[in-house]
Amino acid sequence: MSSNYNSRNRAVEVMVDDNHSHVIRQRETLADQLRGEQLLP
Repeated sequence: MSSNYNSRNRAVEVMVDDNHSHVIRQRETLADQLRGEQLLP
C-alpha cells in the first residue's frame, strides 16, 4: 500500500522470487505526480 502523501513520490516496487528480483512498478517521477494537477482559472 503506497501513497504520495505530502508530495512524496511512490517508491519502486520489487518482487523477489528465490534469488531473483523483478521491478514490477517503476519509481514515480515528479512529472507522474503532477500529471493530474490543474491550475485554477
